[in-house]
Amino acid sequence: MKRKSKRHFTLLEMLISMVLTMLILSTLTYFYRQVDLIGREIDRTQEQSFALRYVESRLAKTIPRITTGGNKENPSFLFTGEEIPLFRQGTQNLVFTFDHCVHLDKLFSNIVLGRLYVTPTGLLCLGVWPAPKNWDLIEIPPMKKEILMGNVEKLDFEFFVPPKKGKGKISETMDPALYGTWVRTWSQEYKELPAIIRIIIKQEGMEQPIIFSFPLPNASQPITYDQML
Repeated sequence: MKRKSKRHFTLLEMLISMVLTMLILSTLTYFYRQVDLIGREIDRTQEQSFALRYVESRLAKTIPRITTGGNKENPSFLFTGEEIPLFRQGTQNLVFTFDHCVHLDKLFSNIVLGRLYVTPTGLLCLGVWPAPKNWDLIEIPPMKKEILMGNVEKLDFEFFVPPKKGKGKISETMDPALYGTWVRTWSQEYKELPAIIRIIIKQEGMEQPIIFSFPLPNASQPITYDQML
């Protein structure tokens, strides 16, 4: 009969095996951490991209529908509003009327009044009110507020004044030197629309601002592209 012999681990072998096990576990932990960080970065990038596309989509469905003309009963507006405590200091806000199309609430159907602004806490919001002609039918005009983006540090606007072409003109109250240039404010006294509105959004922690440009189809003056370049 064969005699079975037992071989015992030495202390040195135990130490070597423990060190190797720790090295393997450390390597696996490192790679797992890297995979987890990459996954989080992808999720963050996707979230930012989705938020950006959402803002662009909502603005694209609103800004190009800004109206012009109007009358005493149903006036149209477009102007940069004053800086008040309700908005974040150092940011601009834009007041305008636009075509809200068909809406379940008839007060918010067709032409409505809108305001694009930033709250003191850094929320980019779109406020919508019924058309001014309906304000005498209700005591306090209701407001629908939509939050478009967070962590907004600054909001600015630029308006492209189309070059004067033929006998056309923007407004008698506008300086003729502004034709074919970008201006930072727009007055209700102009009683006309710019050809393009540029929206500049600066988020906290971001070096470069986000810029959206929207042409206004309802503008009466055409754009001369060679003068824009």
